[in-house]
Amino acid sequence: KHLKTNKDKITEIGERYRSLLEHAGDPIFLLNEDTTFNEVNMSTCNLLGYSEEKFQLMKLADIFAPGEIERLPLQLHTLLTNKTLLTERKWKKRDGTLIDIEVNVSLLENKKKYLCIARDVTERKRIEEKIKESEKKYRNIFENAQDVFYQTTIDGIILDVSPSLKNHLGYER
Repeated sequence: KHLKTNKDKITEIGERYRSLLEHAGDPIFLLNEDTTFNEVNMSTCNLLGYSEEKFQLMKLADIFAPGEIERLPLQLHTLLTNKTLLTERKWKKRDGTLIDIEVNVSLLENKKKYLCIARDVTERKRIEEKIKESEKKYRNIFENAQDVFYQTTIDGIILDVSPSLKNHLGYER
């Protein structure tokens, strides 16, 4: 009876673990020591377009964008001294589409598997790039305008002024 109770508890814990994994919105996967996929959740499959069975035949490097490992080699060795590794990568989906990913990697206690939680940050990166472009345009207009542009605090303290100030009033920025 005691064995059956323990077996039922183990089964329940396994079901809860599986449920958490399957209902997570982010890709979660386990890697073996050699970086082959051990287990993936459906979010991983849906994001990259591979089946669970196909992942079992793949290594982590198989989903990296071309040149990604050369640009930033795997740093899993750092997990021997650090608890986690947070990195951004470019991955290639099955259809060839490149996506930006942020990955949080932890070395499991048995030191033979890596727990990875990924997040698709492609949209965030696209927005950040648009903001950079906008700031660059603004800065270009500000720096090259013939009129004097300035920015102040609500108290009237000058924060920035365009270089054209010298032409109009003779003052340096």
